[in-house]
Amino acid sequence: MAFVPTLIAAAGTAVSAIGAYGEGQAAKARAEHQAGMADYNARVNEMNARAAEEKAKFDQIRFRERAGQIMGKTRAKLGASGALMSEGAPLALLGQQASNLALDSSLIGHEGMTRAGRFRSGAALDRAQAKMFEDAGRRAERASYWNIGSSLLSGFGGMNASGMFGDTFMPSTPTPRTPMTSTFRGATPP
Repeated sequence: MAFVPTLIAAAGTAVSAIGAYGEGQAAKARAEHQAGMADYNARVNEMNARAAEEKAKFDQIRFRERAGQIMGKTRAKLGASGALMSEGAPLALLGQQASNLALDSSLIGHEGMTRAGRFRSGAALDRAQAKMFEDAGRRAERASYWNIGSSLLSGFGGMNASGMFGDTFMPSTPTPRTPMTSTFRGATPP
């Protein structure tokens, strides 16, 4: 009848080890999923960065077209008024207007590049997070192997301590040790 308790204890140890393995695999799968999501977010941020750059270029082109129209209307109004556009206040007005329009065009480009930079920073953070999740998954898997070993050792160690294996694994009485002798001069053994 000693076989049944031993079998039950061995089965419990095996179930504990299998559970430790399952926990590790589940943790690894969760981490891989999270890493995949972070990697996906990084790709989306990169696409958004490219889109922001393209939009800024497009907006600048459209603004320059409008700026040309604005400058043309200003020249037409100055010409219709009879003002001489090559000197004095009309020339200063045209110069100031051209300068302001060029500055506005530059600001449109700068805002687009800034937006793209934010998306690229987000992508870099997402990639770092993906790496962190991948590392966590590997650590969880490694820890599960240690937990399996711990479950097996404690389970079988407890079975042996309770005498389920008899004297097969470890004798119940300790083996006598021989006393150590010193090799130093003048020392006497105890």
